Amino acid sequence: MSGNILKYFSVIRGYRRPFPDVLSSRSIHRSLLNRVEKNDVDDKPVKFTTSAAGKFKAKMALKEDDNRLWYEPIVITLSLSVFLLYFLVLREENDIDEEMFTPLYNRIAGLEQVQLKSVIDHSTNKEEIAEAQKRLEEIKDEK
Repeated sequence: MSGNILKYFSVIRGYRRPFPDVLSSRSIHRSLLNRVEKNDVDDKPVKFTTSAAGKFKAKMALKEDDNRLWYEPIVITLSLSVFLLYFLVLREENDIDEEMFTPLYNRIAGLEQVQLKSVIDHSTNKEEIAEAQKRLEEIKDEK
């Protein structure tokens, strides 16, 4: 449907469509089928050393982009430094920061009991089970 809209848009504006037909999935599928039909696929294995994959070097994939501006690393380093300086040094703690350090057991009622029962049911370590049973008894005595 978007291809149809682009056709009408190009006719109205009087210039070629910005996206060629090659980008449609149907045309990509057709071109792949044509390539497979043109190339007779042999059942013989491909020798790695003579193939294009054998000549490929990892440095080709890791090659740096030459279109980079000379000041880009400076801007990124400076921006990151200012960000870290503000959030790690200059910014004062607020109530949300303090709330993040409260234990989850204080926020959700009954969570500790459920986890202790799970430890008792599923643990194979006898010392861990004994500690969990002891803590569960302490919680029951507090109530």
